[in-house]
Parts: sequence; C-alpha cells; structure tokens
Amino acid sequence: MHKFGANGEHVEAFLQEVRATDLDGWRRFMQFAQPSAERRAASRAINDVPMSAAVRTTVYNAALGALRSLGLHGEDSVRGLTISTRVQGAAMGIAAAAGLTPAQRRALLQAFADTGFRSVPPVLEADLTPRTSPAEPKAPSTTARAALIYQHINRQADHGIADAIGQAVKAARRKPERAPESDGPTA
Repeated sequence: MHKFGANGEHVEAFLQEVRATDLDGWRRFMQFAQPSAERRAASRAINDVPMSAAVRTTVYNAALGALRSLGLHGEDSVRGLTISTRVQGAAMGIAAAAGLTPAQRRALLQAFADTGFRSVPPVLEADLTPRTSPAEPKAPSTTARAALIYQHINRQADHGIADAIGQAVKAARRKPERAPESDGPTA
C-alpha cells in the first residue's frame, strides 16, 4: 500500500501541484475558495472515514511540508490560513475519497479544480468505492486525537518498562552480599 493510503498516487500528484503553484495561482485560488457550510461538514466527515493513524499522520505532514515550501509568509494571515486549511483538507479528502460522498469531495476539492489543478478532477469524477478485499481487512477508524492518546499511553508504559529494566540491571551489577564467615561447621 502507498504511504498515503489507497489514493496515494492522487495525494502525491496533488501535493506536487501545490508545491508548483506560484503566488498568482494562489491569488486565483482565493477567488474560488469561498467559505461554505458544506466544506466544513465535509472536513468533519473525513474524521469518520476509516483510515489508519499512520496514513493520517503521513498525509498531514506531507501537506504541511508542501505548504511550508510555498513561502507564503509575506502574505496576509487570512490568505495564508485559508490556503493552509484548504490544502490540508483537500489532501486528507483525497486520501479519504472512497469514504466520502461525491458532494463532500466536491466541497473539499472544487476550488482547486476551478483554479486549474489537474490532479483533482480524476478524484472528483471517479466512482470511488471502498477498496477492501478479504485478504486486506478494513482499517479501524481512528481520529488524530485517538492516535495521540494511544501513543501517549504506550509511551508511559514504555517508560515504566524501561525503568523496571534499569532497576534490574542496577541490582544485578551490585556486588552480592556475602554470607558471614564461620569458624567451621556448627552442630
């Protein structure tokens, strides 16, 4: 499986286009990136799509890396925040596309298609059904928060195990106590 999940090739192509888009392209994008209740609902729906925490984290980090490569620091904060939110939402939406309705995909991706992103129309137009086979069980649904909680609990357990091993090693290194010497056998 691709590091970005079942639609990994589409996610990768999208992020390449994000990196290649110049400032004029992002200004054009802002004309199409209007706030909507449908987009917000679609963004929330991504959390309900079964996807491993590893794929979610990888897609999020790759989208963040693509955004940082843009160098939009000089832009006003509203524009930068809108682009950031939309790119991250679109990347996650492409990764989770099989679990979203066509209307949800359109709400997340249409502004990119209208701007001229060539990687988006195949995802918008595709008849995506969840791709699972008997040999590949469906991944459990996890949210980013649940993944962080799981990691935190395991990290605490790992520290406890490491402390116990450290104490055992220290105890083993100590010189064993000698039995008091006796003058001979006692009867």
